[in-house]
Amino acid sequence: MKFYWMQPGEIDSISGGYIYNKNIIEGIGAQLIDVELFVPETDFPFPSKKSIEKCRELFQNVEQFSIVIVDSLILGTIPDLIEEFSAKLTFAGMIHLPLSLNPSFSEDQKIYSNALEIKSFKHSKMLVVTSEYTKSEILNMGIDGDKIHVVTPGINTVINQRSYPEKPKNLLCVSRISKSKGQMDLIMALENLQNFEWNLTLCGGFDEKDEYFKKIRKRISDSKMEDRITFTGEIPRPEIEKYYKKSDLLILTSYFETYSMVLQEAMAFKIPIIAANSGAVTQTADSKIAKFYEPGEIGQLEKQLRALLVNNEYNKLANGYNELDLKFLTWRKKAEQFLKILYINKCAESN
Repeated sequence: MKFYWMQPGEIDSISGGYIYNKNIIEGIGAQLIDVELFVPETDFPFPSKKSIEKCRELFQNVEQFSIVIVDSLILGTIPDLIEEFSAKLTFAGMIHLPLSLNPSFSEDQKIYSNALEIKSFKHSKMLVVTSEYTKSEILNMGIDGDKIHVVTPGINTVINQRSYPEKPKNLLCVSRISKSKGQMDLIMALENLQNFEWNLTLCGGFDEKDEYFKKIRKRISDSKMEDRITFTGEIPRPEIEKYYKKSDLLILTSYFETYSMVLQEAMAFKIPIIAANSGAVTQTADSKIAKFYEPGEIGQLEKQLRALLVNNEYNKLANGYNELDLKFLTWRKKAEQFLKILYINKCAESN
């Protein structure tokens, strides 16, 4: 059996969705099953007519009854095509973040996307999501729960032990620089903490011309923190491991997460965490090893950071790993789970 996998082009290689897709595709390929990646255009989730027609061409040309896995950035924008070809093809939605929950969308965009997504979801044979949180959100749309399957991300590298300093010095934030990821909140929270010893690495891609990035650079300059904050730019995901290994504290400032692969990776490296309590964050990171604050509340974030820099709160989080029995499945195992879902649903459709 051959699968077709659709996703937009020019996806940031550090993004959780890109890494998830890449590892599942490679894991399926390791089972000697052919997966053909189809990249229609780069303008999703706001496709042009040309981009939509490219999707139509694929659906017309693939063999009848083929399984077509469609990334959520595409699926929720082409409901009419999904309905039109649902009798010919088996559609599987790969849902990282429903467009109707995208924090960068306006309320009108969310409402519009919700209507389109519901139609696409209903005409898809199955939906694979990355967390129970996302499943619950899609259930709230009125979608049949039997077609929603949870396959969380995999982890290939896990450490058994690590040493911790008395106070966190090497701070790490892993994410593309964008307004929805909230890095400015972290910069502002650190302004009043300059009397403590710390350095910050912002690990993720950025656009030099982006206004949000420009504002961050200016804020850092105005606060005279240039020598304490490093931007790595976009780097291959495997190379991020060296930053995990040397970091003392992982900080996630994102305004919304359906499942944070960064948090899971930090836990695999036994790194204490501060994270914005958004979406599925508290379902992913245990309170024994993580502190939470309300998204966008810079004062709360500063207070949490200060507590770790001043007293023994940091040691409490570090020791919290001794109380947890963390178990992670490899990406290959996750690909096997994914593949099983495809086969079971395909067989049920045939009977």
